[in-house]
Amino acid sequence: MQFPDHMTAPTRDAIQSVKRGHYPDAVAILLYGSQLDGSVADKSDVDLFVVTPPGDELHERRLIRDTLRIQCSAVPENALTHLPDLSRRAGRPIGLLGPAYGQLIDGKLPDFTGLQDAYRAALRDVNAQLSHATEHNLRAALDTAEAALARTGPGRTALALRAVPMLLEVALQRAADDHFGTRSQYRKLADAHPDIVDRYGTLAGAVSQGDFAPLRALVADLRPGAGSDAPNTVSRRLSLKRLIGEGPPR
Repeated sequence: MQFPDHMTAPTRDAIQSVKRGHYPDAVAILLYGSQLDGSVADKSDVDLFVVTPPGDELHERRLIRDTLRIQCSAVPENALTHLPDLSRRAGRPIGLLGPAYGQLIDGKLPDFTGLQDAYRAALRDVNAQLSHATEHNLRAALDTAEAALARTGPGRTALALRAVPMLLEVALQRAADDHFGTRSQYRKLADAHPDIVDRYGTLAGAVSQGDFAPLRALVADLRPGAGSDAPNTVSRRLSLKRLIGEGPPR
């Protein structure tokens, strides 16, 4: 097996153990994720994309070797060419990250470069679909919040509290970048961005106490066309901190 030079001996031994014990007939094994890009490990320390012989089933397996958490995504060789279009139809990435950004450490695949190009193109298409969905969700959340702010009678607080988690979902989607904010991943995104969750929790607390000023200011800040240009994610986060009392307005 051909490992990156920086990989430690225990990690190499763990990967070889996984191959011997679970994938002795693997066509190819790709390494991706934190072991390649240097990112902080989230749910796993080692991410492997395993190409199995034709006819096997797609599956995921989580293993522990010593203290290493190893995530294995296995796809039969005959299914490789179908995953990009399957992901496009589903509107979410299905097994795309490993081939798109992985490094071949064992075995071989015909036209590996062409395969990577196809998977990266599929990721771009899926990301565009999800970005469109995020903007749609933002409009729905803002419409709900504005409807609540326009009310003066009963139901105003309840409707506003309904809008806050909708806005939180959009904030998590925007923070996801290449992690793709699909609904099934919100819990993971929330765990990865506790600061965003805390800020929206503070916002919900203000609304429940009858203070709608932070929500009104946030809606004005997020509504498309607000300001000179649509603010990027970072500026939105900073302005949100000021809106809910983590710093004075400037």
